Amino acid sequence: MEIPYINRELSWLEFNQRVLNEARRQELPVLERLKFLSITASNLDEFFMVRVGGLEMLRAAGKRRPDPAGFSPSEQLALIRQRVNILLSEIEECFFDEILPKLNEEGIHRVSIDQLTAEQMDHVADLFSERVMPILTPVVADDNIRESGSLPSLCLALFCEIATSEGAESRYVVLPLPRHISRFVWLPDSNESKFILLEDIVANFAGQVFPDEVMKNSGLFRITRNADISLEEEGAHDLAREMSDVLAERKHSKCVRIDIGPGFPAGLSRILKVFFGADNNQIYKTRVPFGLGDFIEVATVKGFESLQVEHWTPMLNKRWSPGENIFKSIAENDILLHHPYESFEPVIALIEQAATDPKVLAVKQTLYRTANNSRVISALIRAAENGKQVTVVVELKARFDEARNLERAEELEKAGVQIIYGVKGYKTHCKITLVVRSENKELKRYTHFGTGNYNEVTAGLYTDLSYMTSKRKYGYEAAALFNSLTGGTKLKGR
Repeated sequence: MEIPYINRELSWLEFNQRVLNEARRQELPVLERLKFLSITASNLDEFFMVRVGGLEMLRAAGKRRPDPAGFSPSEQLALIRQRVNILLSEIEECFFDEILPKLNEEGIHRVSIDQLTAEQMDHVADLFSERVMPILTPVVADDNIRESGSLPSLCLALFCEIATSEGAESRYVVLPLPRHISRFVWLPDSNESKFILLEDIVANFAGQVFPDEVMKNSGLFRITRNADISLEEEGAHDLAREMSDVLAERKHSKCVRIDIGPGFPAGLSRILKVFFGADNNQIYKTRVPFGLGDFIEVATVKGFESLQVEHWTPMLNKRWSPGENIFKSIAENDILLHHPYESFEPVIALIEQAATDPKVLAVKQTLYRTANNSRVISALIRAAENGKQVTVVVELKARFDEARNLERAEELEKAGVQIIYGVKGYKTHCKITLVVRSENKELKRYTHFGTGNYNEVTAGLYTDLSYMTSKRKYGYEAAALFNSLTGGTKLKGR
């Protein structure tokens, strides 16, 4: 009997539907619902960059081999578009009919240019001229724009039709919005909390970028590029450099989706498709602000805690308290932690105390994803600077964290840490720390095994387990694993 497989991509979209369902739960606080809606949108962006990007490459290469569910790449793309359109329709309904009205009731308003008071208009005009216009960089739309690194994936941009006069021949310019300025401009002189989106401000004042010319037409759009460009490890002599090349290639990769609004001028839409080599099936029209994932900033804004899920502090495990010697605690009893309900602090303490403990000789760790301003990275650097032998297995293929991991690896290497870039052909996804300590003229191993990343921020959000032990057999197993990861030693029984 044939096994009725479910297509992987359609299954993933159903998972994202369940995230969207959380945003539609009426009993949740409105900012919590907005958070889930922004996560839904952010997930969908990644889906297009990776899953759809991979299928587009297969289709372009003429591949017709069906997946286990029986669908060719072209058939999968058609089914994905059908399901995504249903999802987008529900996202629009949730945003405009449920969340925005609730936000308005609570005194949080998104406003447009024509709703601004005279004082607020002066405020946004000053902001544009002083903080935005100096860093805007218009790019001529020509045959090179398709693969131009000046318009990276998911960047919001204005597509502008410009001429020297009303009757003169048009030229076309792309005006990317700066990415390091917040999209949410909170307005002064109001009894309520009102914000306007940066793209609305830029669209209103964009004519100032082209003095002595006429802007005939313009429209906001967002391009999504293929990010399913993998590292060719076979024959690669410098994995870090190869990964840097992959990251650079992603900035120039092919378009897999273009988002436009329902009011985007039809004539500009046709020209936009030509410039970016997109077909009709890659154009998605939506009323929802592009990059809805950015609205996580509004969902977590300070001062509206009553509209968010009540914050709670993870409990400390009773076997260890801050300031206590973590090695003594582990030696007395194994420590099992259930995150995020129990604090990640004992794990951080293991690494931070190992960095300064004169009895510690070596620290070995696997790293997949870390926090910004990571205490883990700082502790590993401190350990190396204090003369410990520190070895870190950094996974370069952690999707969308590759650039950060390259930077982290460089920081660690400068401090004297021995860096290993994973295992060829595999992702090193295990989470293990091994600390070797001299005690009573003997070497003792302390180990941490986890299901979650060494990221003190996400450890307060995601459900994971940590197990810390000084048992000899687990220390031996951890040492054998690191020998395999760093030296290719064959594991017993493998």
